[in-house]
Amino acid sequence: NFYVIGAALSRNGTLSMKIALEMLYGGKCYHGGEVYAISKNHEDFWYDLHMGKLSDEQIREWLTGQGYVAGVDCPFSLHYRRFMRIF
Repeated sequence: NFYVIGAALSRNGTLSMKIALEMLYGGKCYHGGEVYAISKNHEDFWYDLHMGKLSDEQIREWLTGQGYVAGVDCPFSLHYRRFMRIF
């Protein structure tokens, strides 16, 4: 399950929110700081998403397959409408 789709702008307590959501839901919360910190596959995912190359199913599988149950901060928040449709 995916529980929270953050639509707020960056610099609004998103890191604190990420930590709280992970404690609350027991899964990972995607935060913008992860794009470059984890692996190249994160950069590729966001590039492909932005360019319209990913289906809704591919997006769902990528996020949930890595244990994400929530997402906040940019670039996640830039796509909140699509995530609301997907989840």
